Amino acid sequence: MRFIYSTDIHGDQVKYEKLLELAMSSGIQNIVISGDLLPKNAQDRETLQREFIYGWFKEYLRKAREAGIRVISILGNDDVEAIEEDYQAMIAEFDNVFDVNKKKADIEDCSFIGLSEVLDTPFFRKTRVTIEDGQTMPVQRHDEIEFGKDKIKMTTPEWEEFRMHNIPQMDELLAGLPEISEGQKGIFVFHCPPYGIGLDVCKDGDIVGSKEMLAYIQEKQPYMSFHGHIHEASRISGKWYANVGQTICMNCGQSEFGQKDLHIVLIDTERGLYKRRIISCNPEIKKSMEELLEEDFNR
Repeated sequence: MRFIYSTDIHGDQVKYEKLLELAMSSGIQNIVISGDLLPKNAQDRETLQREFIYGWFKEYLRKAREAGIRVISILGNDDVEAIEEDYQAMIAEFDNVFDVNKKKADIEDCSFIGLSEVLDTPFFRKTRVTIEDGQTMPVQRHDEIEFGKDKIKMTTPEWEEFRMHNIPQMDELLAGLPEISEGQKGIFVFHCPPYGIGLDVCKDGDIVGSKEMLAYIQEKQPYMSFHGHIHEASRISGKWYANVGQTICMNCGQSEFGQKDLHIVLIDTERGLYKRRIISCNPEIKKSMEELLEEDFNR
């Protein structure tokens, strides 16, 4: 199976167009995105994301379908829970779109299994967050915390108490995931990175990945495990992939909204190839997957 993996596009239309252009020009039929699909640069994020879902993004998925391209993805912690029903209703119109959050999609020789939740973040919007033993909230004080689909309002001290009794544990979420189908190559599509292997290092040096997720990968040993969430991790740690047993874990990173570079990994499971590329979104620069795979590459 050949596909392109990317992450954290956050509704950047230029990056999305470049991703589709690359797939179409290369004859690639599969795009995998490990979370944070929708725009977030607005105070009223819910309205912005709902308009994006039913407007530009729906047309984008239609173009992908017309080109024979599948989109295999999950939402992320910046994709607010209040738009979940709208998102699911929209993608239900497309037989080429596979939301694998807590679900499985067997496509060609791969078994894709996803999880959107991340460990609790310091941000005032608490969307798709989980906790695990020993993980404390990296507090940034706010007058008001906003939690979940119903936007429950509370102070930071109230949140610290609430999260201990009302937020699912990471190990519980992972235990509820489907099993890799027999004879298929397991591909995990997780937004949260695993702990301590270089894919979870923030710009201030904080290490924020999940120990439970690392243990789960060690136990299940999928073929590959894709992650996102921490855009700058590879730049700070110098690592965009790491081996956990026989599993290749990746966080390709991503440039910020409006920046003109798209971070991707090109993957060919039959040839055992995986190569990270940072591609200019300049429309005049066009390269096929074969050209990109054959370029000199230093991991």
